[in-house]
Amino acid sequence: MATYSKLVHETCYELGHTWHPSCSKTSFDMFISSAIASFKIYGVVYLTNLIAKECLLGNEKLDFHAKEDLVRAL
Repeated sequence: MATYSKLVHETCYELGHTWHPSCSKTSFDMFISSAIASFKIYGVVYLTNLIAKECLLGNEKLDFHAKEDLVRAL
């Protein structure tokens, strides 16, 4: 049985990451773009969570929960 790599004679650059021939540079670029997207998403989620806690609990308990959420996020 022939494997896929024997049937297709193109490289990963020609098939997968055509914007740069280096696999390591492409992996780094993908990591950076996904990290930026996740910081945007999770930043909004945690900020909304903190605002909701402030409205429900008041200012005296916000500092404790903010520190707790920060430790949990790390």
